[in-house]
Amino acid sequence: MRYSLRSGDSNSYPEDPLILIQACEFALPETIIPVSTLLETDRTRLEQLSASLRFYPNLGRTFGAGIQSVRRYNSGHEISSHVSELVTRLLIGSSLPAPVDLVVDFSTVPHGNETWGTYVCDDLKSETCRAISITGGGCANFHMALWSIERMLASDSSLQQVLLISVDQVPDRARVLFPLTFLGDGASGWLINRNRPGWQVLGTRLVTAAHLRDAVGLPTRADQPIPVSVSLIETRLLPIHFKAIDRSIRSLLDEHSMTIDDVNWYIYPCMSSGDRSSFCRAFRVPETKLAGGRMQDAGHVFATDMAIQFKTLNRVEHAPGTTVMLISAGAGFHWGCTLLRRSDGSMGGTPARQMEIVM
Repeated sequence: MRYSLRSGDSNSYPEDPLILIQACEFALPETIIPVSTLLETDRTRLEQLSASLRFYPNLGRTFGAGIQSVRRYNSGHEISSHVSELVTRLLIGSSLPAPVDLVVDFSTVPHGNETWGTYVCDDLKSETCRAISITGGGCANFHMALWSIERMLASDSSLQQVLLISVDQVPDRARVLFPLTFLGDGASGWLINRNRPGWQVLGTRLVTAAHLRDAVGLPTRADQPIPVSVSLIETRLLPIHFKAIDRSIRSLLDEHSMTIDDVNWYIYPCMSSGDRSSFCRAFRVPETKLAGGRMQDAGHVFATDMAIQFKTLNRVEHAPGTTVMLISAGAGFHWGCTLLRRSDGSMGGTPARQMEIVM
C-alpha cells in the first residue's frame, strides 16, 4: 500500500523559499557505561536469545561491534542543562537576528506530559514561540519532523527560524538492543531557517513497513523497556533493510538526476561497525565518504547519531554544491533519508517536494 503526500504541483509555490539547516549541535552525558558491564549484567538473557538465532547466528557475537561504551543521563537537571546549552550554541551560530518562532520536539521516547519544545520556549522567555511534538518514527522521526517544518516554512511567511530538538534517553534495561546494537543517551538540536547560507534541504523520503511494527517498537514512557522481537528482526526485518534504504535514496536521487556516486558524503546510523561496512558494500560507497561519529564511546544514540556525524562533517568548510545524504532507520518500523546541498542562500526557489510513505 503506497501513500504519496505531495506539497503541491510546480505552480503551487512560485516563490518557494530555500529551506536550510544553518547549524547543528549535540551533547553527550559524562557518565560512561562499558559495554562489558552491559553484557555481564544481561548475560543469561543474551545467551538464551543467541541460541534462538536461526539465520544470522553470528549476530550473537558481532552485534554492536565497534562500540566499547555508552553514555547515560543521571538526572533530569543534567538533561535540561544540556538542552539549554544546545539552544544557546545554535542561536550563537545563527546569521539571522530574529527570534525562534517554533520549536519541534522529535524525541524518540516521550519525556512526559510536557515536551522539550515547551521547555525550550519557556527557557527562551519568548511570548511568540510555539512548541509542537512529532513522534512515532524512532530514529527516522527526524525526516518526518524536517519534512513537516519544510511545509510550514513554505506556506507561512511569518515563520523565520525553527528549532528541532531531540532528547534521547534510554531505559537502563533496554540499553542492550539485541541483536542490533547498544543504546546510549544524548541530545541534539538543528536550526532551520530560510534563504540563508547553510545546507539546503533538497528532499525527504520515508518508508514505513507497518507489518514490522513489533520488530522494534516504541515504549510509551521513558521508564519502560523497548519492545523487541528477535524472530521478526531476523526473518523479516534484516532481509529487507537495505532494500528499503535503496528504494528511498534512489527515489530521491532520481528526482534530482543524481546517482549514488554523485553524493559527496553519507551519514548512516552507528549501530555497529559491521552494519556500516555492509552499507558501504551494498551501495558501493567508499568508506571515505561515510561521515565519522562517536560510535566507539557513545554507542547508538537514536536520532542524535545523525547530529554527531553532521557536526563532525560540518567542522570543515564545504564548497557550495557539496551534497550530503542523511540516512536513518527507526522503530515502528521506518527508514528515512534526506538530501542536502551546501548553499550560499542566494539560489533560486526549490521545486515542489513529495514525501512517499510506503506501508
